[in-house]
Amino acid sequence: MAVPLRGRVHGKSIELDDALPQLEGQQVLVVVEPVIERLPPDVELRAAWDEWAARADPGPIDDEGEPEFP
Repeated sequence: MAVPLRGRVHGKSIELDDALPQLEGQQVLVVVEPVIERLPPDVELRAAWDEWAARADPGPIDDEGEPEFP
């Protein structure tokens, strides 16, 4: 039975976010890997847009004398 759980490492101890009463007192194998927290794609895009907008030149848009096309 494999049960993926999240938790935090504190020295030699691992604090799990949820309890596992069915494994209480049993010897278990623990595989530890860091969790990379990612924002949902729409939040990431919004953050990128906000960053770009904060740095963008707020000046007027000018066609620099280019002819207009209908």
